[in-house]
This record gives sequence, structure tokens and C-alpha cells, in this order.
Amino acid sequence: MKPLIVDTLASEKGTRLTTRDVIGAGPRTVAGVLEKHGMEPTIIPVEKFLRGKKENQSFDVILISGMTPDIPAMGKTIRKWRKGNKGSVIIGGPSSSEPERVLKRTGADIAIIGEGEKTLSELIELGALQGSMEGLNEVLGISHRNKKRVTINPMRPVQSREVFKEYQASTDTILGYELYKSARVYVEALRGCSNYNRARIGPIGENCTFCEQCTESGLTERYDCPVGIPPGCGYCSVPSLYGPPKSRPVELIIGEVRRLLELGVHRIVLSAPGFLDYGRELLVEPEPLT
Repeated sequence: MKPLIVDTLASEKGTRLTTRDVIGAGPRTVAGVLEKHGMEPTIIPVEKFLRGKKENQSFDVILISGMTPDIPAMGKTIRKWRKGNKGSVIIGGPSSSEPERVLKRTGADIAIIGEGEKTLSELIELGALQGSMEGLNEVLGISHRNKKRVTINPMRPVQSREVFKEYQASTDTILGYELYKSARVYVEALRGCSNYNRARIGPIGENCTFCEQCTESGLTERYDCPVGIPPGCGYCSVPSLYGPPKSRPVELIIGEVRRLLELGVHRIVLSAPGFLDYGRELLVEPEPLT
């Protein structure tokens, strides 16, 4: 099977007016899962896919990564794919935090919500990339569309650090970006966020009872809010989707950076929602760093 990954991150309508200076870690993370299952994925930036003529004809399935403002570009990508290919369409990234909306607006088949490694692995094993719908109702952390009906499954619990380190981001697929030698290439060092304070004003925080559970209780007690206010800054979904911080082992980061440098990458950025959280969860385990 030949999977195509289209990177629509920060592309909005799919047309770039400036040079691509940043290459995020998300699409390479997806590619790493596919490689773990013996596949040979290709990554293409959305602008290259949309202006090309035959990019979709040699692939069996398309996976699209994007944020909420990128939904128009994701929709354009899927419409072009559908014209010349009947393969499945799977989307992921921050845009999937609104699963029903993103599926209806883009026409994708499946949206992966939150952390995708374990979920994508299950979809591969079920044959979902080949178009099989059997067993999808049992997969945690996805929404899927059957004609006009959208089904939203329960969320998957956040991955542990042990599961997180089982999956290594792809490196060789960086060659799919024309400007990879000059762009800033992001390498994920840490996932999740330690800010488990809750919003206290505005539409998200208006139900706050000022019980101070999220600020004065123990680390485990801070994880949940009695009135269901999501953790974080009030505008960010990182704690809700990815949980407390979990750091990648140093040796995995070094190995990824070394291979990227061998391939010709010159600018590396170690990425994290809050880089100063790196390794701090080890100081408080088995409790979460909240």
C-alpha cells in the first residue's frame, strides 16, 4: 500500500503567499506510524498537491494533517483526490477537535481525534486504510462518516510515556518538502502541557465555582474539574487532547536530529507546548505533572 500524506498545516485556503519556512513534526509523526507497519509513505505540501496534475494517481490512501483555519485547504485537497482516486481519506491534527464539523465540511471518511499513533495503528490493523468500515465503532478516538451520518466515538485516554516512545517520527519523508534544507524543521521533544488551571471568565469559565481544586489541590486532583471546565489557558486544546507533559527519551531525539542533519537539514527546532516542562514529569511520577 502506498499512502500519501498532505501537509495543510498553516495553509488556510491552500495558497501560500510566502516561502514555507517551517515544517511541523505532525506529518512526519504520521509517516512514522505507517513505516512501523511496513509502508512507504510520501509527504507532499498542500500547495504542491493542489497545483500538480497526477499527484494522486499512484497512491492508495490519503492522510491529511491540518488545523481548524486549514479546513478550506483540506476540503480542496479532498475534492481533488476524489476526482481521480477512490481511496480512503483520513484526517488528523488540531482540526479534528471539532470532528463533526471537519468531516461535514471536508468530506473526509475518518477523523482521528487527539493523539494519533495508537489510533492509526488500530485503523491499519482493521483495514480502514483499504476502505473497510468493519469495527470502526469500536475504535477509540475517531469520528467517521457513513454517507451523510457522522459517528463520534468515545475519546481515547491520553497515551502514556511508554506508548509515546514506541513510535518514532519518520525522517526520510522530509525529502518531500522542496525547501527542507533551508526551512526550520521541528522535532517533537515533548507532548502535553502542565497548565491545568481553568478559565474563570468568558464562555468557557463562566461556570467556575472558584473551588480552587485546580490550583490548590494535589497533582492528581487537579486533573479533573468538578464542573467540567477544560484545563489550560481557555483558548488552547493541548491539555484536553494530549494530557500532562510526557518527554521523549533523549536518545530518540538525538537519533532523529542526527538523521535529519545527514539528509541535509540545516535548521532544527526542538518543539514542545512548553519546553521548560521537559523531564519535569519524572520528578513527580507516578502523579501527573499538573
